[in-house]
Amino acid sequence: MTKKKGIVTKWIITVVLVLFGLVCIYPFLFTVSSAFKPTGEVLSTPLQLIPEHFTLQNMKTVFANPYFDFGQWYMNTVVMTVCTLVLLAGLMIPSDVMIMPRYMLFKELGILNTMWSLVLPAAVDVYFVFMLRQAFIAIPDSIRWSSESGRPRRARCARPPASACTISMPESGCMSRAVRCASPAKRNGAPP
Repeated sequence: MTKKKGIVTKWIITVVLVLFGLVCIYPFLFTVSSAFKPTGEVLSTPLQLIPEHFTLQNMKTVFANPYFDFGQWYMNTVVMTVCTLVLLAGLMIPSDVMIMPRYMLFKELGILNTMWSLVLPAAVDVYFVFMLRQAFIAIPDSIRWSSESGRPRRARCARPPASACTISMPESGCMSRAVRCASPAKRNGAPP
């Protein structure tokens, strides 16, 4: 009896989810179908999903109008997508992969065993650039506007979020390496 009850429950859940999915996808389908309707037919009642009079005039109007520069808009989308993917790919690369290239770079620059060899990797690390961006987004617009209007005393309020991130950048890089080096598995010679 419980097995039949479980099957009936799964069917009910499936039907409810399919109906919910259809309700959610209807506005998208209506928008696409409206692109192929004449202007007067778009908001006619009752709303029709399938155009009564199919036309491509809307597409011609949009692409022929110099006000709408879809080529440039499309390129903006491609550029932003590629930049986002590069950022995400940078976040997925473990920091240990970059140890040897950084060592060789710092040796060439002559900054081995200096404070710069700790600060520079954290300053350009993708994770910390993201964290700084998030910190600056957290600054309210009113503070930014007050600094632009010639009242620099109130603009000092923008420093704390950024200061916390910039202070933690070198520390977190050093601390994560110190924790990995001091772990019991490393001291005993066991593989991690």
